[in-house]
Amino acid sequence: MKTMTAPREYTTDECREMFLEHLDFLFAHHMAGHTKKARDAAHMIVFSILCTFDGVSGGSPAFDLLTAPHESDAEYCRSEGDNWYPMGANIADGSLHESWINRCKP
Repeated sequence: MKTMTAPREYTTDECREMFLEHLDFLFAHHMAGHTKKARDAAHMIVFSILCTFDGVSGGSPAFDLLTAPHESDAEYCRSEGDNWYPMGANIADGSLHESWINRCKP
């Protein structure tokens, strides 16, 4: 993503937000034309998966969800004037499921 400021590494919060934005895109793309009932069911599947990552589902522990860019990404993005993902940022902060519900409210 081109920036007006000097290129820099994304923060963990920015990585988390971009992950959720991508889920929004995928959801909208794959659910276009489906009934409200089907969209609601798919929405809850995404919510349930995020609950699993957050460790609030079925007695399982939380799981880390780490960024893992290619080792040359930072250098390449910097040369292109783009920001880049950090290595090993854990975007699963225990509230992914809440963030999903909040962003999907009508």
